[in-house]
Amino acid sequence: MAASLDSGAPIGIAATACVSTVVLAGVLHLPELPAPAWSLPVLLAALAFRRWRFPLLCIGVLLALTLLRAQGRLDDRLPEAQWGEEAWISGWVADIPQAGPRVQRLVFTPAARSWPRRLRVSWYDPEELIAAGQCWNLRLKLRPPRGSSNPGGADYEAWLLREGIGGLATVREARRCAPDRQGAAHWRQRLVDRTRALLPEHPARPLVLGLSSGYRGEMMDSQWRTLRRTGTSHLLAISGLHLGIVAGLMYGVVWRLWAWFPGLVRRWPATRVAAASAVLASAAFALLSGWQLPVQRALLMAVIGFAALMLGLWQRPFAVVGLAAVAVLLFDPLAVLAPGFWLSFGAVLCIVFLVQSRGRSGVLKMWWRIQWGLALLLLPLSLAWFGEASLVAPLTNLVLVPVFTVLLPALMLGLSAALLGLGDGLLQLAADGLQLCMVGLELAAGMPGAHWVPARVGWPLQFLFGCGLFLLILPGALRQPLPGIVCLLPLLLARPETPAPGDYDLLVLDVGQGSAALLRTAGHSLVFDAGAAYRGGFDAGELIVVPALRYWGITRLDALVLSHGDLDHRGGAAALRKAIPVVSRLGHAGRPCQRGVSWVWDGVEFEFLHPDGPQWQGNDASCVLAVRGRRLNTLLTGDIESQAESALLRSLGTALVSEVIVVPHHGSASSSTREFIAAVGPRIAIISAGYRNRWGFPDPAVVARYQRSDSRIYNTAADGAIRVRSSAGAGPQVETWRDEYRRWWHLSAPIGQARGE
Repeated sequence: MAASLDSGAPIGIAATACVSTVVLAGVLHLPELPAPAWSLPVLLAALAFRRWRFPLLCIGVLLALTLLRAQGRLDDRLPEAQWGEEAWISGWVADIPQAGPRVQRLVFTPAARSWPRRLRVSWYDPEELIAAGQCWNLRLKLRPPRGSSNPGGADYEAWLLREGIGGLATVREARRCAPDRQGAAHWRQRLVDRTRALLPEHPARPLVLGLSSGYRGEMMDSQWRTLRRTGTSHLLAISGLHLGIVAGLMYGVVWRLWAWFPGLVRRWPATRVAAASAVLASAAFALLSGWQLPVQRALLMAVIGFAALMLGLWQRPFAVVGLAAVAVLLFDPLAVLAPGFWLSFGAVLCIVFLVQSRGRSGVLKMWWRIQWGLALLLLPLSLAWFGEASLVAPLTNLVLVPVFTVLLPALMLGLSAALLGLGDGLLQLAADGLQLCMVGLELAAGMPGAHWVPARVGWPLQFLFGCGLFLLILPGALRQPLPGIVCLLPLLLARPETPAPGDYDLLVLDVGQGSAALLRTAGHSLVFDAGAAYRGGFDAGELIVVPALRYWGITRLDALVLSHGDLDHRGGAAALRKAIPVVSRLGHAGRPCQRGVSWVWDGVEFEFLHPDGPQWQGNDASCVLAVRGRRLNTLLTGDIESQAESALLRSLGTALVSEVIVVPHHGSASSSTREFIAAVGPRIAIISAGYRNRWGFPDPAVVARYQRSDSRIYNTAADGAIRVRSSAGAGPQVETWRDEYRRWWHLSAPIGQARGE
């Protein structure tokens, strides 16, 4: 093998890994999943072309395994027909539950094979604390894995697919059963419980739990925000860095100790014994930290790395990284759907490139270059996956990675000593050190310009941006400053496309059973309602509305209108105001939206049509906003019902005419009377409702009324976010997010069901 590597195979291995990754990523982002037979032409080509046999065979096998694994994940999901079905299911709690204010979320492994392999279960107000490994017989209300579809928002269905979760459920009744499972999850639970008892009030306890056992259920949103803004989230997400620290420490200790026994060294070389010990220590730490997929990938990379070290192949690092990538894809073909895969291998390749290209250099100088190089070269990946990047990441990582290299072993030793009854002094000291690190990170996160959230652009500009950074970081005479800067400029100068003066865009977001809409003119933006927020953890403002605003590069909101006080309309407003400055607040908890209040932005008129006095209460007190552009009129109606509709008809009549209407009260039978629809005359009717919501919105009779008026009906439950644009001569153009950005793992709604037909 060494001879083959010396003869040019490293380039082939690395190229094969790169091509395989790109092919798998392309296939796995198709709207429909191809059949496994797609791999046959590649495998046949491997037999026909001897020179290219290895790469073609590798790509063909990976493609076949990927399609088979993906189809297996689809087959493991609950079918649509079981939505809302209730059933008694016995099984075990597979991991430490995530505890919220009044809910515990857990991964449940059913005992019977007729159910999906893993279910994500929400248990509201349980009578006792649930623990990993416990056996339960649960009466569950089931639903297939489905999430919202919005610009800039996280793809919940993709995350469920990667985690192997085939269904969602809510607990209705519960009974304990036996026997409990005494596996790794059970021992992790005991470790978490003991750590909580040792650090009952320490502010760094969430960090200690995250680093020692991989349990991050106690992390607060503010702590995660600080880590994201400083580019240090990887310090808490146990993966390659942490396994590297454990493996490196074990390797160094064993290698030093083994040198004291010359007789053993002659029989078993210190390098091999130290490498094997490092792999065993890494595996133990991986089990202790939850055995999540990122940890499994990191462990596999470590095994291949130490195998290369024992075989003397480290002189070909790119080949070793390529072999590791192929091994990871063989182990988990769907890894290319996870940002951790790209960031992990991107970081390793960056480090190898920087170390090899710099030649001999001092340790501190090389460490500085690696941190800056990593920050720059991984910047395009961060922007592509998360839409944001930290500009202080090089400085924070320059300091904290060495600090964590010391703190992590100290934490593990201190925790071990405390668990053995030898005192908790070292544990307290390590926890204090972590808290000092967090204070420093909060200061860094608050620095001006620490966080960059550019408007989203297409992948060609992101790729060009990455090429520019690579040209700037090349060593010595290879560096190309001018071409590099030229490649950077398109993304740096890119601005989101905005409507022309007199036109506007309307985006009705998919916030489940609630309402949130964004209107954007040439130079201003307005949010009408902000979705719901619940104590159980879901906040549409933080998870949906804010990412959508950032997706379009909106850093300041000119107006926030909350139509009324119902939670599903105003719940997300607090998170929205916290994330993005709001110039003017109207409606609920703001300046009243009385009839006659109007203004003009960029040639577009905004006017409140309702309420016309303080006599209105409840849903009928909702703000009604008319938006009139040069080619498109829109009516935003909140939750008004038939009484308010009648008042609008009597006072305004034909002034209600609009091409677009956001249907009142989510399509409730108490709204959208025949006379009101006739007066508005909408060509496009948009319903904001939750998929299979318990109220049955939209009411079929309401849908039928809009159909009789020749309206095109759209529903966020079926279509995801809905964007309406006005354009010259073509009338309003409608784009639905679930159709435009569909992937094969997205659950489709039965025809007509979600629209109430």
